Amino acid sequence: MIDVFIRGNYTADSNAMMSGFLREFAEAEAAVGNSSGAAAFTAEADAMAAAMRKYLWDGIDHFVTQVNPDDMDCAKTKSCRDFVDYDSNTIAVAHGVPSVADGKKVLHRIDTGIQKCSAAQGGGPQWVSEIYYGKHDTTGGNTGDSCSAMGRIAWFDAKVW
Repeated sequence: MIDVFIRGNYTADSNAMMSGFLREFAEAEAAVGNSSGAAAFTAEADAMAAAMRKYLWDGIDHFVTQVNPDDMDCAKTKSCRDFVDYDSNTIAVAHGVPSVADGKKVLHRIDTGIQKCSAAQGGGPQWVSEIYYGKHDTTGGNTGDSCSAMGRIAWFDAKVW
């Protein structure tokens, strides 16, 4: 899940992944008979998903890229950083972070969005975000779309469906 895109503070991609990992850890604990461990991991996953919905949901149809600790109300202030990342949004939907209705809004945006990201074009996602990120937004000045991000988007888009 590595990528070159620089993110910081409270981010959609890492929190969406962690919510999914915690649910998988809960399943593993349940499988070995540790119900209290499973409950603890599930509670953490639920809390992380609730925080994402509170702090990272744009109020319309996607999770924003990042918010900063001094400005956690991105939906009102719009001073957050948002590239409309397709990977973090498909990861969030695949891991059940948004409601079913909001998850459908995310997928609709990706499937019909500016970049025509999804398999409607054939061959899976074509872009990693709606807003271009350049050399100042990436590690080492890499300005190309990351192959790993393309793989993540295809994997989680397929997992959602």
